Amino acid sequence: MMSSAIDAETAVRETLKKSLRIVADSKLLRKMYEPGVYEQLLRKLPPERLNRHQENDLQAGIEFVRHFQEKSNLKQSDPEIIIAFFRAIFMISQNSQ
Repeated sequence: MMSSAIDAETAVRETLKKSLRIVADSKLLRKMYEPGVYEQLLRKLPPERLNRHQENDLQAGIEFVRHFQEKSNLKQSDPEIIIAFFRAIFMISQNSQ
């Protein structure tokens, strides 16, 4: 997605659509969004593994945001704030289904 010549709005829209489709198509991922399941999983994971995953996720998000800030029309704000906004949109979409 980042190597193609699309604008930030299209990239974000397509990434969110693809993420929602992946969750919708996966019984395991859908289960994670049931009340209490995600929290239970977090309690079972070793803290270092959870921290490593969160850091990798954040770094991938920062790369995505910076790419479109440099190459397209994405607002020049703190990438972590933009990522938090994307996550909020995703979570609201999941909870409204």
